[in-house]
Amino acid sequence: GFVNLEDRDFEDRRRALNEAGDGDESSCDTDWYDSWDAVYDNNVFAMWKVQPDEESATKNILDKDVLSQICDAETKSLDLLKEIDGCGGCSDVAECLPPHSLTLVLRYYVGGGYEMTCSDLMEAYTTDIQQDFTDTLVTCTQQMKDSWDPVTEAFIGDTSACPQYFVPHLVDVGFAVNGNTSLRYTASYFNTKYVVNDDGDLELDHIYEQWESFDGADGITVVGVYDTNVETLTTKLVDALTIA
Repeated sequence: GFVNLEDRDFEDRRRALNEAGDGDESSCDTDWYDSWDAVYDNNVFAMWKVQPDEESATKNILDKDVLSQICDAETKSLDLLKEIDGCGGCSDVAECLPPHSLTLVLRYYVGGGYEMTCSDLMEAYTTDIQQDFTDTLVTCTQQMKDSWDPVTEAFIGDTSACPQYFVPHLVDVGFAVNGNTSLRYTASYFNTKYVVNDDGDLELDHIYEQWESFDGADGITVVGVYDTNVETLTTKLVDALTIA
């Protein structure tokens, strides 16, 4: 079932999830979410901005209607990647890991797993859960900022408030500053499968050809734009425009 704020302790629940693993989801390698490969490998990612046409946002990425749009858009883009054999992470070649994103973190936070549907996730994301999730992310982000050691490039302090699979790349630089709960930007990282050519180089043509078909939400409440971590898709677009 889903989390009930009145009868469960977050730390106990988080510990239980970590010890239990992902149960029947073992056909997919959820260690990928813990490895930082999502952020540092050349994966397709979406950058989301709430109310892109407004100078100052009155809405928040963590609002239910915004996260719902992001979740649905992620699902459609993941389905597209599946169709072109552009994603991975699972032993079943017909399946792919969902993107590493706030919706993934939230799925585990409410006691679900990565297979939890967007509709079930939004049903679980009550007003109380939203407030508690927001407060948890603020505390977690503050702990990460305080404990980060740039010399060793590691967290050397307390980050126990952080929910499972959270990484700081999922919030923007202003989040949690002086307790700020407003989040305008977030990202979704897709486990990306590449084509290796005869020279051993990685090719993205099969993904580039579908670039404009990736789902960017409604473009008004929230918009998503896609690239790879090393801007491969943008580079290919610039090259194509230059040739034209």
